[in-house]
Amino acid sequence: MPRWLSIKISHRILLGFGFGALLTLIVAAVSIYNLNIVGQRLTSIAEQDQLLLTGALELQVAVEQESDGIRGYLLSGDQNFLEPFTTGQSHYSETVTELEGLVESEEDRRLLSDINTLHYEFLEIAEEEITLHEQGFSQSAIFLWQRQGNEIKSDLHAKLSSFVELREGIIAQNAREARARQNQALAIALTLVVVAWAAGTAGGIWISRSITRPIKSLVSATEAISRGDLTTRTSIPGADELASLGSAMNQMVSDLAQSRETTERLTTQLRDLVDSLEQRVAERTRELEKLEELGRAIINAPPDASTLPDVLREYVPDMFPDSRIDICIFPVQIILHHPNDQPPVVASIWEWLRTTSEAHYFLPGAALPWEKQPASNALVVAPIIDVESAEPIGGIYLSRLRNPDAVASLLPAVQSLAAQIASALRGAEVYAQTLAHHRVEQELALAGRIQASFLPSDTPYVPGWQLAATLVPTKETSGDFYDYIPLPNGKLGILVADVTDKGMAAALYMALTRTLIRTYAVEYDKQPELAFSAANRRILTDTHSDLFVTVFYGIIDPVTGILTYCNAGHNPPYLLHAQNGEAVQALRRTGIPLGVYEDETWPPGIVQLTPGDTLVLYTDGITEAQDRQEKFFGKERLLEVAQANLGRSAQEIRDALLTAVDKFVGNAPQFDDITLMVVVRGLPK
Repeated sequence: MPRWLSIKISHRILLGFGFGALLTLIVAAVSIYNLNIVGQRLTSIAEQDQLLLTGALELQVAVEQESDGIRGYLLSGDQNFLEPFTTGQSHYSETVTELEGLVESEEDRRLLSDINTLHYEFLEIAEEEITLHEQGFSQSAIFLWQRQGNEIKSDLHAKLSSFVELREGIIAQNAREARARQNQALAIALTLVVVAWAAGTAGGIWISRSITRPIKSLVSATEAISRGDLTTRTSIPGADELASLGSAMNQMVSDLAQSRETTERLTTQLRDLVDSLEQRVAERTRELEKLEELGRAIINAPPDASTLPDVLREYVPDMFPDSRIDICIFPVQIILHHPNDQPPVVASIWEWLRTTSEAHYFLPGAALPWEKQPASNALVVAPIIDVESAEPIGGIYLSRLRNPDAVASLLPAVQSLAAQIASALRGAEVYAQTLAHHRVEQELALAGRIQASFLPSDTPYVPGWQLAATLVPTKETSGDFYDYIPLPNGKLGILVADVTDKGMAAALYMALTRTLIRTYAVEYDKQPELAFSAANRRILTDTHSDLFVTVFYGIIDPVTGILTYCNAGHNPPYLLHAQNGEAVQALRRTGIPLGVYEDETWPPGIVQLTPGDTLVLYTDGITEAQDRQEKFFGKERLLEVAQANLGRSAQEIRDALLTAVDKFVGNAPQFDDITLMVVVRGLPK
């Protein structure tokens, strides 16, 4: 017998593992050396760019700190909120100083200069709103800060994002160069792995041959035993585990020959057990079939669950023969009691089921948690759990009158029954909610149609002028509105307004404001400031709410082209001059919104529209439209599209602006009502 065969198999395998481990250590050492070089390279990547990126992010934090401080002060009037505003300014100045010492490229310096310019404008607006707040115009300060401050902050964040993206691009380029070195190191490591694999495979084949030969002998003996030959014996030389296994197999064959009689006896017992299991499976199959029939009946029943007790009486007794069953919907609605000649279930059972979320079974003689007396019959009790709230809304009580030992097997069927009842009750509740929701939708749709009737049905014809307007609400009703108001001597009033809220309340406020302004505009046909004052007083007299409305109202003299206007805190319309396409005039506010203070005034403004000029009026649903990245459409894009279409008709300019907003927003949801009006003075023929 070769001495090699006396070595244990585990020792042979350990030798093979030792050989493989040595090769692995060599591969690991070489790989670690190369990866260490790559790691050092990755550590040194663009340290200065990382500092610049960190500085840009710190500037964003400082701007948010300043914004939170000024917003907190405007909302509460607490001077303590100005402390984070001052801290944010200091943080911003320190960070900018550090960045100015780090930047080297001209593009970095230009971006940093643009950021500082926007930040200076941001601080100017903050100081202006603080002054307005200190003068007592707190609501106007808050409103204007939300519009102008957020717009400047958005531009500032956009510049900071550009700076961050530039730094991240440089860092990514350096990282790609380091990854190339890393891939080279990985290729070397893979080559070494292939070499180690080849050497390990050769060693494994050599070791396996000393093991597979005796295994084949064992396989041949096993096949003979499987054919029923209990006289088979095997002979394996050596003193290792396989030789011991061969000896054990020989002993096993002898034992198998002696145990045939025992096996036949066990087979008989197993057959009897299978027959019992088949009987239980038949019972469970019947229960499942009845549950399926019950489910179909519940589905086909009216959705309000009015016939649920009838369905349960028809199907449940056959599901649990030789049993008493009661089903209750809390607090005390019994929807099934079977059989009818049995007394009702005690109320303490239903009270106890309100406190549990699991089904339970009790054998005869077991202690019951709802009373002092032990159980006289086998019982199953289960709560009916609401699908939405996961709270018990009812219960099932089942008393097994025969074969009490099988009560535990009824638990799954009772739980399934409880789930089907809960589903039917939930469906009835959803059906009722759907009907109520449908009624609300119908009422809102009617309100939307009524509100839409307030808008001009036709665009007025003004010789030498073109007008086009659109309102796109976010819901059935809107807080935006626009109007054309015919005035004496051929003049025309144009109106665009936005109530500072959404929904039905804003729609009612809009209806009142439109009616009042239209009424007083006709009375004061040459003085929009008086129309505003009269409407403002009437709004404050007739309403008691926190709502207010921003309004732009102008009177056009079609002959002279003179526009006399008042702007009550509204987004400034833009007047684009045809003779100089780059010239844009913003018709800024001349006072605060209507509905704030009773004694406010709105000094009028006057501008001249020459032939070819275009006036664009809008609400913040245009400039504050957001895409999926929460970026704003902004006034810059509005002006860019308007200037690109200068010289076209009012309808074409309106459609171009709406198309640009829709393309910018994409599939993002619309957050605010959109109102747009375009006025063009035509060129002489």
